[in-house]
Parts: sequence; structure tokens; C-alpha cells
Amino acid sequence: MGNYIYALNDENICFKLQKGAIVDLNDEKYSVMTNLITEQDIKEDDLMRQCPHLFQRYFDKEYEVRVTAIGDKITGTAIHSQESDLSKVDYRRYDFTVSYRSIQLPKYVEEFCYLMLKHYELHFGAFDFIVTKKDKEFVFLELNPNGQWLWLEQLSGFKISKVLADYLVS
Repeated sequence: MGNYIYALNDENICFKLQKGAIVDLNDEKYSVMTNLITEQDIKEDDLMRQCPHLFQRYFDKEYEVRVTAIGDKITGTAIHSQESDLSKVDYRRYDFTVSYRSIQLPKYVEEFCYLMLKHYELHFGAFDFIVTKKDKEFVFLELNPNGQWLWLEQLSGFKISKVLADYLVS
């Protein structure tokens, strides 16, 4: 089955933990980020039994986008993770030399995020997307209803804390 799925996705699959984990090994701490996998990795049954995870099609990226939604305020920040070999597969392998820029989101992306917040009766959401290299298409990856955001404010200059404070007192 694994080989079929691997082939079906043009041999472009990444492995992602469903819940972050920190591994303590020889007095050093490690965490597992999103990783590209090989056909051999798919065959390793013991790897799949270690923790909750998912396999997801991997798309070549132009850049990644973190959308911060607070009530009806939806903002997008482009994370140019492709500027660094360290962060190419997963921007959370932070290379603070890559650029973070505010971007105008397409209307359909804003609407998608707003409607998802409404559907789940959330007031805040951190949405992750990639913009594909080939078609410049936005591909939704996940919604984190408790996503971290202060790092994004510090790197992008977008005043998320002010928007959040204004929302909380309104």
C-alpha cells in the first residue's frame, strides 16, 4: 500500500508528526520536523508505529504563508523559507536570515480562513499554506487554533498583539 501511495504522489511525500515531540538523547534535545521521505522509508513499518503522524503530498514551494486570523482580521505573512537550505522543507527549522513579508491574500484564501473560524466557532487561528512554485497556487496545510504568533510579529513587524488586544476588549 505504501509504495502505491508513494507512486501516486509522484514520489513527493513528507512525513509530519501529529503532535510535537521532544526527544532527549544523550543529554541533548531534538524534535522531529516535517521531512521528505523516500520509498525505503515507507517500507519501514517500525517507523510508522512510533507516534501519530501523517503522510502528506510534498509540493515544491515558492514560499510559505502563515495566515493569522483574529475575528474578522485576516493577515498573511510570506515566509521565504526557500532562501535557506535549512528551512526549505519546514520553515520551523528557523533560519532567521530568510525574509518575512506582509502579503495581500487572495480573497478566496481570506474567505476560506474566515469561514473555517466561524465553522469551528473560533476567534483565533493560525493557518499554514504553501504557494506552489509551478502554479503559484495556495495549498492549505493546517489550522492551529492555538498557534504561536509572537515570533511572527517580531520577524514581520505586523502588530498581532495589538490586533489581539483590540479584539479582546471589543
